[in-house]
Amino acid sequence: MTTDYVILVDDGQLEHIGVMYPSDEFMEQAKEGKLPHIKYYWKLWEAEKKAIENDTHAEFCHSQEDLDAVVWACENDNVGPLTEEQALEYLMLRCFDQDVWGSQHNVPKFRFVKQSDLPENREFRNAWKMGL
Repeated sequence: MTTDYVILVDDGQLEHIGVMYPSDEFMEQAKEGKLPHIKYYWKLWEAEKKAIENDTHAEFCHSQEDLDAVVWACENDNVGPLTEEQALEYLMLRCFDQDVWGSQHNVPKFRFVKQSDLPENREFRNAWKMGL
């Protein structure tokens, strides 16, 4: 299951709008219902955030127990088959910090768009703005 859509993201960390292309493998897993509940990824993010806050991120590694939980979830605690739109939303929740998608902003922080709507020339990508 390939998709004609991409995710545009303005997370404030890049000089320009980011473009995320969902992989065919991810979309196929989503279609077949082989993705774990998002809560497992959020647990990993919380551990990473604590390491950053404690200034120990350079030496940080996830516990084997947390990693095993994600592997277990892939096999036993799946979200079920997802539509194309649901798969893109899942990817957004999994890959980007909550301040991108979890709060209201004066300007949009992300947008799902068709690949064909992206400019062919990316030379001036740092001048892109997402409209309302």
